[in-house]
Amino acid sequence: MDIKEALQDVQTIKSVAAGLTRKRDDIYLLMTVTYRIGRKWLIRVVSAALRDEIAAHEEIRVDRRTQRNVFRFLIELAWPVKIKLRSRYTNALQYARVRNCPIEGLTDFIKRNGGIEECAKKYIAHKKKVRFKRTTW
Repeated sequence: MDIKEALQDVQTIKSVAAGLTRKRDDIYLLMTVTYRIGRKWLIRVVSAALRDEIAAHEEIRVDRRTQRNVFRFLIELAWPVKIKLRSRYTNALQYARVRNCPIEGLTDFIKRNGGIEECAKKYIAHKKKVRFKRTTW
């Protein structure tokens, strides 16, 4: 993946974010676009150097810890939301990815699992369980 294609992906997310209204389910449209692009970036393995170039081009400082997570990186670049919500949306998208949710069914998946906040909580619980799981004795 080259920088031109990556910047086009970021611009796609920005245009969807700019076109949102305050209707109830509009956030799911933005999450679906971010999820689709994030999964594409994960498959193509977007390097840290390319992420640095994108952040420099967009003139945004992004913390190194944030850059490790593709979904959080995309949200930092393109979503105009509060920091607390960025983390919540990122965790919900990560939970969908861990559970192998198809892109087309993201909205239904999140709603079926209790909404964005519940999915975020479930991802945090999953992460803790995986982190402390013993693999050897």
